[in-house]
Amino acid sequence: MRCFSLLCPSRGRPNRAIEFADSVFKTAKKLHRIELLFYIDKDDSEGLSYREPLESLGQKYGVDKSIKIFEGPSIGVPGSVNCLAQEAKGEVLLYTSDDQVYIDPAWDIRLDEEVEKYPDEIYCMWFNDAWESQKFCTFPIVSKKWVKELG
Repeated sequence: MRCFSLLCPSRGRPNRAIEFADSVFKTAKKLHRIELLFYIDKDDSEGLSYREPLESLGQKYGVDKSIKIFEGPSIGVPGSVNCLAQEAKGEVLLYTSDDQVYIDPAWDIRLDEEVEKYPDEIYCMWFNDAWESQKFCTFPIVSKKWVKELG
């Protein structure tokens, strides 16, 4: 079964990160195959406010091992996403943000249907974020193979 790794850098917004994570698990159909990875800057004054609520959320949904928090130096969003991509276990990587809120029920099943269209596992897709999705990709969804092949 295909696994999804959601890569989420966050700084100074633990409440947004918790709301994001809750929406992901609340709307997904198969929770056990979702991995949520957060990158928190070591110098983030709110850094300590992430761990306990996210762990509680993981217990609430029975996915406590699926939420991982990585702390490191402040390296910007691209650097932190690249760091999380290297740690990700899933075959599908979703670049996310702590200000996203998932609203579509069974979004993971719909994503499966789209990924199936690319047997070579080379693709870049995105959700309609109701912002600029008709013009460009704000938060790409790519395969682990895509990252290994193209960087």
